[in-house]
Amino acid sequence: MPSAPWPLCPEAAETSPSGVAALLLAYRPMLTTMEPSFGRTAPEELSLPPVSNQFLIRASGSVGINTATPGKPLTVRGQGSDSELIGLKDDGDSLQWHLNLKSGGLNFVESSVADFRLFLQDGGNVGIGTGDPQGTLDVNGPIMQRGGDLHADYVFEDDYQLESIEEHSESMWREKHLPAVGAGKKDEQSREYVELGDQQRGILEELEKAHIYIEQLNNQNKRLEAHLQDVQQAVAELLEKVGR
Repeated sequence: MPSAPWPLCPEAAETSPSGVAALLLAYRPMLTTMEPSFGRTAPEELSLPPVSNQFLIRASGSVGINTATPGKPLTVRGQGSDSELIGLKDDGDSLQWHLNLKSGGLNFVESSVADFRLFLQDGGNVGIGTGDPQGTLDVNGPIMQRGGDLHADYVFEDDYQLESIEEHSESMWREKHLPAVGAGKKDEQSREYVELGDQQRGILEELEKAHIYIEQLNNQNKRLEAHLQDVQQAVAELLEKVGR
């Protein structure tokens, strides 16, 4: 490498450098002294090792790893059959996570454990625990939600104001939806949407109320059956007296 300072992005010296340009400007004195392991492949370019483009820095500020044509501030070209990109190690030098382009998407791998911890498929589908998502979001495994009102056990509290079956029926047919579930919502593009936790809680509230109504009707039916038996017994006794 020439002993003269490497002419890195001259316009960056005239403005406030940021990002990659700032990093390289900060290390320019070091770069000018680390000869012969550094090399140039073109004017105002730096390649480590020389000519290989394993690590390429352009004067414009773009950095390429394993590529001579970095199209973004940082561009990494995958290696191997799975197009391996980035590895993340812990402080014990053990590889914990890595990223690759396996199976037609961006694959977040828990190293030596499992692929597809998170998978961004080409086209937009997202998989969690699967490399073949069949929808916008495809989760292979249980889904947990925290926060908000997710349960409706308050229905069984003494101070809960349970409407009568008649009141519930009137509201249901008037509003065209179950009271606790709420009306359907649409966004500015007329697409329906829901808040899953709120909808689930509303459905559960209506289910629990329905069981209370069932119990009320069952108790009412038992009373009617008992009353009917009394009437039948009275009629039988009356007929017996008349027949004497």
